[in-house]
Amino acid sequence: PRKNLRRSRGRTPARVFSRRALSLWPMSRYDRDDRDRDRYRDDRYRDRDRDDYDRDRDRDRRDRDRDRDRDRDRDREREREEPKKPRRRGWDDMGSNTETAAALLLAQQQQFASMQPPPVMAGSKKQRELYVGNLSPEVTGQLLKEFFSQLLSACEGFNATLGPPVPNASLAGGGQFAFVEFRDEQLCETAMQFNGVELCGRALKIGHPNGYVPPIMPVNILKPPDQLMEKLGVGPGGSSENKKQRELYVGNLAVGAVTSQMLKELFTIPLQTIQGDNTSVPPVRDARVDPGGKFAFVEFSSEELATKAFSLFNNMELCGREMKLARPTGYVPPAGSAPMIPGMPPGTVPPTMGLQPLGGMAPPPGTVIPMAPPVSNKPIPTHTLCLSNLLNAEVMADDAEFAEYLEDIRTECESYGKIVAFLIPRAGELHGKPEEDAGKCFVKYESIVSAAKAFEALDNRDFDSRVVKAVFLPDDSM
Repeated sequence: PRKNLRRSRGRTPARVFSRRALSLWPMSRYDRDDRDRDRYRDDRYRDRDRDDYDRDRDRDRRDRDRDRDRDRDRDREREREEPKKPRRRGWDDMGSNTETAAALLLAQQQQFASMQPPPVMAGSKKQRELYVGNLSPEVTGQLLKEFFSQLLSACEGFNATLGPPVPNASLAGGGQFAFVEFRDEQLCETAMQFNGVELCGRALKIGHPNGYVPPIMPVNILKPPDQLMEKLGVGPGGSSENKKQRELYVGNLAVGAVTSQMLKELFTIPLQTIQGDNTSVPPVRDARVDPGGKFAFVEFSSEELATKAFSLFNNMELCGREMKLARPTGYVPPAGSAPMIPGMPPGTVPPTMGLQPLGGMAPPPGTVIPMAPPVSNKPIPTHTLCLSNLLNAEVMADDAEFAEYLEDIRTECESYGKIVAFLIPRAGELHGKPEEDAGKCFVKYESIVSAAKAFEALDNRDFDSRVVKAVFLPDDSM
C-alpha cells in the first residue's frame, strides 16, 4: 500500500486503502473533530433513549398504583354498603290495613298460646347429667341405664309418654365412674335421692358434675315410694322430706373464688376422720354454689354430720373470708333438743342445761333433758399436727443425716398442702419444751383440710422401719 501511495503523488483513492493502512494513517485535526462530534451525538442519543425508558417505566408504575387504589376504594365502598334487609314474612308484615293486621296478629298469638309444645329435653346437658362414682368392675353403661330407668319408673308422677328416662350412660376413668344423662332436670334431681344406693356390692356416689348451675326456679322432684327406699337400703335421709334437716347454708363466700367442688372437698375430708367406721356413704351428698357466688347450700348424708360440720366450720376462714354457717329456712329442730342460742351450733347443750336445780330438786314432770352429742373416737382436726417416732438418736447426732431426713420429711408434709410452720427440734433446741419433744415433727398447715389429709396419710405409716404416730395439737401450740 505504501508503494501505491508513492505513485499516487498525494492522491489517496479510497479503494487503494486497506483497513490496516487506515489504522496506521495519522489522524488529522478534522478527523478528530468528526470523531468527537459523532461520539457526542451517540452519547446524546443514548441518554435520550434512557430517559424515554425511565419515563415509560414511571408511567407504567403510576398506572399500576392508580389501578390498585381504584380497586381498594371499590372494595371499601362495597363493604360500607348496608346489607339488604330480610324479607318480612308471616305476621311481621302488617301491610297497609293496620286494623286487619292487628286482629290477625292477636289471633295468631292466641293460637300459639293455646298450642301445647312438643316434649323436649329441657336444659343443657350439664343440667341433666349426674356423676356416678365408686362403680364395680362389673358395671356397664347399659346396666346403669336400666338400673336408673327402673328406679325412676317406680317414682310417683313418672310420665312414660315423654320418652326414655335415661338416654345415655357413659363410663369414664377406666370404669371407676360414669356420667349418666337424664331426660330432663326433674328426673336428674329425682335421681339425686338415690345417692348411696348399692349396685353390684358397692354404694354409689351420685352428684352433680363440674359446670352444673343450680336452677333459678325450684324443680319439682318426684317422690320414690317408701317401700322402695327401704328395700334399696339407702342411708338415713335418703328421701327429700328431711333434706332441710341435712342441709347447711354457707354465706360470706369470696365471689368467683369458691366452687362447688372446693366446698365438697373442704367438708368431706375432715368429716371422714370423725365419721367412724361407716365410710360406705360419703358424708357430703351435694354442694351448690349460688350463680352470684355469694352463698351456697351443702347437703350432708345425715343430720348428725350437718351438726358436726356446723360446729367445726362455722367462722372458718376460706379464701380470705370467714364462712358464716346457718340452718336453712324450713329447718325443724328435733324434739327435745336444746333451744337455739345465737353463736352456738344448733343442738349444742349449754353448760347449765342438763343439771339439776340447786337443793337436789328433781325437774318438773314431763321435762325433757337434752343429751349431749356422742363423743367420737376420731380426733377433731386442727391446723397443727405432731408426728412422733420418726428419728432415732444416731440420726439426731449426725448433722448430715439429720439434714437429709429433715428435707425428706418436709417434702412429704408439703405434698398435702401449704405449710405455715415446720420444726423438728434437737436436744439443744428445745427452748423450754419437754425433753420428749426432741426428734418430733411439728407442722402447721394453712388449711385445716390439708392437716386432715396429712393425718390420714401419715398416721401409722412406716418411716425408716418405724411406725409414725400423728396427733392434732391446739393451734396456739406453735
